[in-house]
Amino acid sequence: MNIFWKLTGRTMKANRVRTTASIVGVILSSAMFVAVTTMCVSTLSYLKESYIWSYGNYHVSRSGLTQEEYEEMTRDRRVSEFASSRTLGFAEIENENDDKPYLEIDAVDNAFLESMPVHLTRGRLPENSQELLLPDHLTTRGGVTVEIGQTMDLQVGQRISGGQVLYGENPYEEGELLKDTEAYRFTVVGTYEWPSFEEFDSAGYISLTMEDSDLPAGDSRNAWILLKNPRKDLGSFLADYEEFGVISSINNSLLAIEGASQYTNYNMILYGMGGILILLIMLGSVSMIYSAFSISVSDRTRQFGLLSSAGASRKQLRKCVRQEALLVSAAGIPAGIVCGLAGIWITLQAVQEQFRSLTASQLSIQMKVEPLAIGIAAAVAFLTVWISAWVPSKRAMRVTAIEAIRQNQDIRTQGRPVHISGVMLRLFGLEGLLAKKYFRRSKKKYRATIISMALSVMIFIASAAYGTALSSVFEREIYVHEADLVYSYGSEAKMEQLNAWLRQEPQVEKTAWSRWDNFFIGKDENYVEEQYYLDNGMEVLDDGDGCWVAGVCYMDEETYREVVRENRLDESVFLDTDNPPAILVNYGRTLNYGEGNSRSMVEYKYVREGTDHLTVVERKNLPDGIPEAEQDEWISYMLWEETTGRWMMNYENINSGEQRQEPAATHEIAVGALIDDLPLGADSGALIYPMSACPESLKEETTGNISITVKDYQEALRSLDQYLEEHNMGKGDGYISDLYKQEQDSRNIVAMLEVFSIGFTVLMTLITAVNVFHTISTSLTLRRRDFAMLRSVGMTPREMNRMLNYECLIYGVKCLIYGVPLGVLMACLIQMVLMQADLQTVTIAWQIYPAAVFLVWILVWLSTCYARARLRRHSLIEDLKNDNI
Repeated sequence: MNIFWKLTGRTMKANRVRTTASIVGVILSSAMFVAVTTMCVSTLSYLKESYIWSYGNYHVSRSGLTQEEYEEMTRDRRVSEFASSRTLGFAEIENENDDKPYLEIDAVDNAFLESMPVHLTRGRLPENSQELLLPDHLTTRGGVTVEIGQTMDLQVGQRISGGQVLYGENPYEEGELLKDTEAYRFTVVGTYEWPSFEEFDSAGYISLTMEDSDLPAGDSRNAWILLKNPRKDLGSFLADYEEFGVISSINNSLLAIEGASQYTNYNMILYGMGGILILLIMLGSVSMIYSAFSISVSDRTRQFGLLSSAGASRKQLRKCVRQEALLVSAAGIPAGIVCGLAGIWITLQAVQEQFRSLTASQLSIQMKVEPLAIGIAAAVAFLTVWISAWVPSKRAMRVTAIEAIRQNQDIRTQGRPVHISGVMLRLFGLEGLLAKKYFRRSKKKYRATIISMALSVMIFIASAAYGTALSSVFEREIYVHEADLVYSYGSEAKMEQLNAWLRQEPQVEKTAWSRWDNFFIGKDENYVEEQYYLDNGMEVLDDGDGCWVAGVCYMDEETYREVVRENRLDESVFLDTDNPPAILVNYGRTLNYGEGNSRSMVEYKYVREGTDHLTVVERKNLPDGIPEAEQDEWISYMLWEETTGRWMMNYENINSGEQRQEPAATHEIAVGALIDDLPLGADSGALIYPMSACPESLKEETTGNISITVKDYQEALRSLDQYLEEHNMGKGDGYISDLYKQEQDSRNIVAMLEVFSIGFTVLMTLITAVNVFHTISTSLTLRRRDFAMLRSVGMTPREMNRMLNYECLIYGVKCLIYGVPLGVLMACLIQMVLMQADLQTVTIAWQIYPAAVFLVWILVWLSTCYARARLRRHSLIEDLKNDNI
């Protein structure tokens, strides 16, 4: 073995504290990089698999393609995989859901069954065109019981209404007919879950059979296409086939995860925030490893001086440094990678059930090890170790052997005396003065410690800001309803019973029973926000003047009382009156599709602050005196007439061209309060009243609906289904809108981002804490000889504590002076990235700054206490004798 290898090994063994500090720094750095990147990869992989499970593995779909168009598209070199489906027609089936009177028979290929969300609940998949797979909600919602192996004889035809062909996505229309029917016989081979490709309000239950040569050739088919490189080819592919068929859907969720969203601002968020994440991780790695090496720079410089005086060349010294870096890396990097992977595996195992409960799929989040991330982590750690070890050798090359041995290059004396303020002198005494003098004379020794601590503070602030900003962006971009379930029924008495039962059900968190009407609110520039007209889909009429349609929500008395109390409104005004004023939900949001293929959620107000009344325009659909036989020939629209300053009803006969005009009646309603929080059962822009104010005519027209939030979705839905079945309120007359299921993926994103945000912040906080603790305790431990000298000349433990307390103060103040501004700059950088993405300003929680200050002082104090306790256990004589630590 080379003599320098032996010397390096012996030196590292002799200086165990320094060596351990270096290896621990490398382990923590490598573990952090591997843990964060593996967590990101695992979460994105799980999110992608969940989306594929729910929506299918495709990027874009086209419907209504001719056979020639289908073949041309699927032969495109940019296409990786494709699936095919076509609708054979519709067959009537008696069931308890009047809005779905048909089976929609779709012929699909094997690729469709593999790539689309077809999840069996019973039986097996069809294998030929004589076998049929039915959706299970035909039984659960339609009340139709079909056994496996049962034969069904169906008359399959096309839906026609008013001479127009209706397709699967078109809701059922009264009076529509089935034309051109053909007889089909199918054998039922299984059932599958309600698929995402069946529209919620479609007229048919989508049933699947296999495409084969026994089926008649169809006029059109649908294609579900997966691209090889969607980032590069999505835009050009859509442009090239713009005239082919009709674009059915773009799987934006899958594209966004793959970094290929058609919305450029989403890609900007992905790459910009991803770059900041990598920057934070690398800064954490560099600060931790560099501090571990730089703390002992003076001792190592002395060693290089001794070797140089004994005849060692600069090349040999550099080789010695490389050997030490290699040994530290060999010990720390593999251990760090293993620790990082083990930590993430344990974390994912602990939260696996929570992740599974967030999605309707049966998938579990699994740890995905990305070899590239492991390789980058090892390379970054090794490069940082190499640089950190190379710095002291570079310094040693610039000084003579005598200077290196004496180490006087680390000591800088100044002619002017050292002073501390009177307050500090009274608090810390002569020991404080001594600490400040030591700090001034040995700035280079302190510098590495303070830089490391300042970077730690910056990383803590930036990581907290990163997590907060990321969560706030996606929470604003994703709209999730307040209610989990909404139930509608035709009997008021049974609705009252159901509402009372729901309030007692343990799995139900909250309910709200509401009836709805509409008011046409006249635009008045004195109190209606102009932003509403620009951003929201209001009814814009001549020259931008007109009305906006406001929903009028009549709530049950108990829910209305909760709204009044939660918003701290005057109960004497809103509760104890026969004519209560309206409560306006003065908050709205809508997706805005801007220039450059950008998409963002826009928030707005409906009215200006201080609005106390609104003008209701009473819209009439027909002029007076129109015979019943001619009523279908007239259309109506409303205009604001500047000359008279009134809204006018305009009527036109579409056959004769005759026109009439008459003033629209108006009346004012009082607005008692404007609120921003959306109550359960209400909607944005709604005017809220108690149920007692509901007109009798509206009560006769509708029983309204009950909005429900649940504690346990599955249990609550099961209990509700059971109650409805026992009280004959299911299937036919009653209807459950399962908003929770519809929005499951949106909820999944929000919940997983919260988990990632909290986990990332906690991880970076732990890294920061360990780095500060490790840096200070090691720095103090390396000064054992200095402290032993002071003790040998009579410094008492109490005086030593006062000196160390003053050093704590210096550490804390200095690292905050540099660390907090750096953290603010990183937070501003995060905001700039999000604002460049055409999003609204993201507010960073200012609570993180006092939290950073508190964390620094606690960690500095604990680190000093720990080092102080270790120093007490050391022998004074041994510390004075020993150069090796």
